[in-house]
Amino acid sequence: MLLVGVVGTFVWSIIAQLLGKPEFPLPEPKPEAIDEAFACISEHGKTYTNKAIGVFYRIAKGHEPALSIKAGFALYIMAKISAMFALSTLAYIAVCGAFGGPKVYVMYKEDIDMYVNIAKVKVDEVVGQAKEFVNDKVLAKLKPPAKKTE
Repeated sequence: MLLVGVVGTFVWSIIAQLLGKPEFPLPEPKPEAIDEAFACISEHGKTYTNKAIGVFYRIAKGHEPALSIKAGFALYIMAKISAMFALSTLAYIAVCGAFGGPKVYVMYKEDIDMYVNIAKVKVDEVVGQAKEFVNDKVLAKLKPPAKKTE
């Protein structure tokens, strides 16, 4: 795609010179706008990075069985999905969904909302049962390691 852009702008500039037309319209770069954008991105990135590192730290310490079970379950699901599809296929599905999803939702909004509500009620019911099972049968029997006091 970049090759097409480079060749296209090159051909445009050559033809524009021959015909006496203006060259390809490009905005002038604004370094201060780029600096502001990177400063904003880095601030948000720092916040999310600190949150992620905090969660990884809590998982690595092993003092929270519920968090460890959630992390293990999420990793198991990710492994199952990635075993079924290649990463490029997942990326392709995500891009198609991002562009096609809103149009389909606008066309079938009432039906989609009805089925999503039915699924949400069922998922909430199953999650409640799973939490109750995990709390009663698993977490009640586990004793986290004692925290060191200094």
